[in-house]
Amino acid sequence: MNSELESTKKGIMAMLCSLGYQFILRDRDDNLWAYRMGSRPPVGATRELNDCVSLNWARNVFTNIEKDRVINIFDKAGDMIWAIVPVNTPVFVRHNDKEPWVSRHFYRYNPHSDKPFECYWQGKSQFTIREEPREWHITGWEQIKLPFSETPKGDY
Repeated sequence: MNSELESTKKGIMAMLCSLGYQFILRDRDDNLWAYRMGSRPPVGATRELNDCVSLNWARNVFTNIEKDRVINIFDKAGDMIWAIVPVNTPVFVRHNDKEPWVSRHFYRYNPHSDKPFECYWQGKSQFTIREEPREWHITGWEQIKLPFSETPKGDY
C-alpha cells in the first residue's frame, strides 16, 4: 500500500481516538461510521445507533474495509495512538505474556525506550504525586491496553 495513504489513514484513526472514537464500520449501504469507545456496533449496524459520526469524507482512504465489517481503531493505528493518550488515563500493563495485567495510570509514550509505555508507579496518579514526577515515580512497561480494548500493544 502507498505509504502516504497509510500515513493518512493512521493519522485519521489517531485523530478519531483522541476524540473518543474506537470503531469504524462500513454499513450495507457503503457508508462509513466511527463509533465511540464502549459502544461497539453490531454487524449490520446502521446510523440509528448512538455515538457515531459519518466518515464518508474518508471513503477513498478506507477502501479496504468490507461491508458489514467492524474494525477496532486501536488495533489498526498502532503505537501512534499512544502518543496522544491523555496523562492519567487508566490502563492495564505488564512486562510479558506470562504476567497478569496490573492497573496503572498512563504517564506518556516514549518510543525511544525498550519499555515505551510509562505509567505512574504503584497506582499513583497525576493527582496523588505532589511534585513533578521524578524518575522513580514512573515505571516503563512493554505491553499496555486500555480497559475496553481487547488487544494489547507492545512486545507480545
